[in-house]
Amino acid sequence: MCDVCGKVTAEYGTRCAKHKGHTHKRTKGLCQHPDGCEKVGWYGSKRKGQITGRFCRSHAPRGAQLLNGGCEVQGCSKQASYGLASIRNKRFCASHKEDGMVHIGDLLKKERTQCRTDGCEEKAIYGASRMGPTHCSDHADDIIGTAIDFTQKCTEDGCKRRMAVWGDKSQPHDFTHCDAHKLPDQVPLKKWHQRNGPGVPVDTTKMIYV
Repeated sequence: MCDVCGKVTAEYGTRCAKHKGHTHKRTKGLCQHPDGCEKVGWYGSKRKGQITGRFCRSHAPRGAQLLNGGCEVQGCSKQASYGLASIRNKRFCASHKEDGMVHIGDLLKKERTQCRTDGCEEKAIYGASRMGPTHCSDHADDIIGTAIDFTQKCTEDGCKRRMAVWGDKSQPHDFTHCDAHKLPDQVPLKKWHQRNGPGVPVDTTKMIYV
């Protein structure tokens, strides 16, 4: 069960797909290949009474059929990706989608990157610890505990994909380097947001070094 929303199907350990963080890995519904595989199992044999897939496409035995997640149109073996936004159930492939249907995967991805404050559609850039961004700049003070600005990247030449978490203690708002490129005199800076109530701005006196 997801420890955030209570959803019964927690595919990523203790989190569902919507609330998983960067450190969570899928633990349910994986391919059952003997050598181990981290892909989702979609294929199996209906003749053996299987309801859910056991193997990914790469490891599926000859004659295996797409069991779960397939297009509902009879005879179609494509993956279902489209459905109604209100239900969020994947029912049809791109070729057989009905009017008004949307790509469910894209819809969920958009929701995961949006601020989690009700009614806010701004992109989330702040998040607690390393769990990923959950709030926009206007609602960053809603975060309880340590928070990181995920838009601050390492300034080292050639480093484009690492998050900056290290900086000069005299400038606690300025993260400049990642773990791999930190300088000898830098410290790991983290912003501490003390939430005293709705709309209360971040108290910069609560900045700490860990």
